[in-house]
Amino acid sequence: MMLWREQTRTSPVLPLLRIPVTGTSMVPTLRPGDRCWVRLGPLERCRVGEIVVVHSPRGWVVHRVVGRWGRWLVTRGDARVRPDGCVSVDALVGVVVAIERQGRYVSRYDAGGARFLYLLWTWCRALGLWLWARVRSR
Repeated sequence: MMLWREQTRTSPVLPLLRIPVTGTSMVPTLRPGDRCWVRLGPLERCRVGEIVVVHSPRGWVVHRVVGRWGRWLVTRGDARVRPDGCVSVDALVGVVVAIERQGRYVSRYDAGGARFLYLLWTWCRALGLWLWARVRSR
């Protein structure tokens, strides 16, 4: 989902950035019209499963971290099958700490049950690959 700097608002007190959601790559967690509150600052402790804002040549992209190797992250939209590829930690803008939907705040993990669905999808995929490898080896 693409975001542009002109559409953002910052908090005067906290290092937070409020950005609108415009795409569908993170459905059901984020929907068009939602607003994300993004924490700026040191991002060295970014973990797998967190939703991050990444600066790319196409603009800002909000996706979930699905892998981490040192200073490199692999991100993917919840509605996508394939990951985006490796992104340097230096390209991170911030971590999503809250989601605002129709004037109400929803949990960043429970919005649409996305974290549960992501973990379930990952487990099923791993199980499927394991079963496929066992069948192929016979």
